[in-house]
Amino acid sequence: MPAPELSSNGRSAEGGGQRLLEVRQLSVAYATDAGPVVAVDNVDLDLESGEFLAVVGESGCGKSTLLFAVAQLLSPPAGITGGSVLFRGDEMVEMSEKQLRHLRWREYSVVMQSAMNALNPVMTLAEQMRDACKAHSDMSKQEILERSAEVLRLVSIDPVHLESYPHQLSGGMRQRAMIAMALLFTPQLVIMDEPTSALDVVAQRSLMRQIKELKDRLGFAVIFVTHDISLVSHFSDRLLVMYAGQVVELGDTAELFGKARHPYSRALLEAFPSIRGKRVPLTGISGSPPDMASPPPGCRFQPRCADATVDCGSVQPRLYHCGGADVRCLLYKDAAPEAPSLAGRAARAAPVAVAAPAAVAARATVAKAVANGAAPTGPEASGALLETADLTRHFRLGALWARRTLHAVDGVSFAIAPREIVALVGESGSGKSTIARLLAMVYRPTSGEVRFEGRPLSEARRRKERLAYRGNVPMVFQDPYSSINSAFRVSHGLMRAMALHRPDLDRAERRAEALRVMEAVGLTPPGAMLAKYPYELSGGQRQRIGFAQALALRPKLILADEPVSMLDVSIRVGILNLMTELREREGVSFLYITHDLASARYVADRVLVMYAGHLVEEGPAEQVLAAPRHPYTRLLLSSVPDPHAPLDESGASDVGEPPKVVNPGTGCRFVPRCPCAVERCHTETPQLGEVVPGHRAACHVAAAEPMTLGR
Repeated sequence: MPAPELSSNGRSAEGGGQRLLEVRQLSVAYATDAGPVVAVDNVDLDLESGEFLAVVGESGCGKSTLLFAVAQLLSPPAGITGGSVLFRGDEMVEMSEKQLRHLRWREYSVVMQSAMNALNPVMTLAEQMRDACKAHSDMSKQEILERSAEVLRLVSIDPVHLESYPHQLSGGMRQRAMIAMALLFTPQLVIMDEPTSALDVVAQRSLMRQIKELKDRLGFAVIFVTHDISLVSHFSDRLLVMYAGQVVELGDTAELFGKARHPYSRALLEAFPSIRGKRVPLTGISGSPPDMASPPPGCRFQPRCADATVDCGSVQPRLYHCGGADVRCLLYKDAAPEAPSLAGRAARAAPVAVAAPAAVAARATVAKAVANGAAPTGPEASGALLETADLTRHFRLGALWARRTLHAVDGVSFAIAPREIVALVGESGSGKSTIARLLAMVYRPTSGEVRFEGRPLSEARRRKERLAYRGNVPMVFQDPYSSINSAFRVSHGLMRAMALHRPDLDRAERRAEALRVMEAVGLTPPGAMLAKYPYELSGGQRQRIGFAQALALRPKLILADEPVSMLDVSIRVGILNLMTELREREGVSFLYITHDLASARYVADRVLVMYAGHLVEEGPAEQVLAAPRHPYTRLLLSSVPDPHAPLDESGASDVGEPPKVVNPGTGCRFVPRCPCAVERCHTETPQLGEVVPGHRAACHVAAAEPMTLGR
């Protein structure tokens, strides 16, 4: 059967406004040797046609399990233990695999979290779409080709990429290709499991807008699962907050963001840094979600709740209807008291602690030296710990007879002072991680120089010298699940690193140092934590292990490459606070690589903005992010999700992605995406120049006046 043709509103006429999905008392458990572990506990949920429902909560709260149960995609050891899932009035729990196969893709589809893993790496997009069409229709080869091209155009991908393999596409394009495949048969429901978690802020905003526009145009409903509650603030109709397998709050998105009622919902909203307003300290959510093999007898959030009463420890709350929302909290059992507004949090919070005067003076000296047009020449002259001078890294591509050169990093100069946190920000593909690898001596520069404490790294030729440098400048990686060896206990990694980089310590001294750094990163009791295997730790605990391994080397500078991008919003705050604490207590500097400008503003002293291998703006964090001088910085800022402000549509166009700079010519590399470009921008490459003291930008036009964000 061919795919239905799109009508003017994007759907074949089916009738609108009907109840599309009804979930009643749905429960899911995982079978274990110790007994069943309940992951979804008596969840009720309704979804109307064309509605956008966001499901949020920390990792392990049951979001993805609920999603897979609704889609009937659970596999052992997970299984539905009770409840009902009605899709357009038909009970799905009792359907055979043949009946479900008829519904999948045609009536509902699923977009998985990791597009690189969900797409087959050895098949082109055309082949993968052809497989889906053949499995669920009798479309001809030509119809399949036309339909595949049509859905790619829907998600702003040129059909020429049908012959591309997944590795030939950027992360944003791969994710949009997954959405295109989900729309092959114009389903009535599209379920999305964290589709933006691996994308930078610009790609995230672009993808969220596209999902919303497609939903409005084609008329399908969306269930969007995410742990980043701020991401859906401007796009979803309703918000469902889950905790420990239960729905704890469900209501209109705008109302919930304006006045969240459940203590857990409020804690989630207060757990992410804001790009606007005062810089205030955040505490995150203390403690951890309960062990669902033996959940607490009363409210499951009670051990972490600041508002808990005596009854909360013994009485299980049900969902109470309060002011248009459903809330699982005993505070609303008999009345509906007003919840404190988030708007007042800045006034209630104390200002962020500032660095010691000596550190401020050192950073000011470095910034002044860099602003004068060249990197400082040594720590005695500038107070710099690490400096780069015209750092360049090119990669040769293609065969000898068709050689091309990729300019990953081009002429980048900056300096980092002792006890300073510098944020390096930009989209994926801008060159941030290449710089980290150059500083970690994984790559050798094509040209330019890196100096550490005044000495060029090119002089560190002997293995002993390289080990000494790497001990002073270790790296903390993005993925806490793959950067720690899961076959050994936590103690193994710490002891091995110290044996390699601090051979002067004997075994007892290494053990004492391991206990010290575990305390320093907040993993207590340290002895018990050292004895654990990585699989026994949460994502946030694993990332703290990464910092502990770096700290055990007594470093002077830590390269932190996207250390919070894969963590829950509540856990992110703990890691960011940890960086600040380590700077103050241990005297460590950080190069914090991120695409999240809100977290950069929260933790960094200075910000470096990269685009297509060039440094385009640099200066004090508050100054750069409050009044950016480069249109690319404005684009990044306008893409940061902020539920407490209207959606910013005034930034530069977010059409397109950072270019792969192969054999570049002259001119500004941001020209194709820049709303301010003039003729000069196409022919002259802008150089970093000071626009105000300590603040530099590389732009012919926009550097003249600050592009102040509305606040």
